[in-house]
Amino acid sequence: MTTEPVLAVSSLSASYGKFRALTDVDFDIAPGEIVAVIGANGAGKSTLLRSLINQAGSATGSVRLDGKEILGLPTAEIIHRGIALVPEGRRLFPSLTVDENLRLGWEVGRRASARAEDFFNLFPIAAELRPRQAGALSGGQQQIVAFGRALMADPRVLLCDEISLGLAPRVVDEIYAVLPKLQARGLAIVIVERDVKRALKAASRFYCLLEGRVSLAGSCRDNTRADVSHAYFGSH
Repeated sequence: MTTEPVLAVSSLSASYGKFRALTDVDFDIAPGEIVAVIGANGAGKSTLLRSLINQAGSATGSVRLDGKEILGLPTAEIIHRGIALVPEGRRLFPSLTVDENLRLGWEVGRRASARAEDFFNLFPIAAELRPRQAGALSGGQQQIVAFGRALMADPRVLLCDEISLGLAPRVVDEIYAVLPKLQARGLAIVIVERDVKRALKAASRFYCLLEGRVSLAGSCRDNTRADVSHAYFGSH
């Protein structure tokens, strides 16, 4: 596994009007690495992910994918170059079938080696849902399809925003069980997760955000629970 980052972020700041949501964030991830981004509500976690695909207001700094600057490019172009997001709330097209939602992921992505059959091998239960409308699925089924839509874009970097939120533990376990398989293929995976314990267990490194800044970063194994708690909540 190469140690060169597939995604390198430096001095990234993002604002919504006069509100500064991120300030001078540095972040990187290598191929085949899982990195967790943790922090309290409002810390800037989702804004960080959305900034990477140009969906978070006004952003400044640098975001380099495979060494090439992508900050400010149209979202569709960023996805086509190799970043895909599993968004919080899933955001499927409810009137389209599972197959059609997956096809959309392929259409906007790199159109390379991704195949629906590969996704169904990862999540066999999803194959039974292919002809059904996405809006008729349970929340857990929708999350799996949203995950598959992102994978169909054949990304170099997969961004996962609160993938366990509101789901039954069984579904969460199914999704997290797939991450090492994707990691073994060289996919870089960024996890934004409220379940800090699960996120740190799945990842090798983490970044903790506090009020839009990185308050702590490092190995998931080398930092104590007290270190993480202090960075998560701050001194107050």
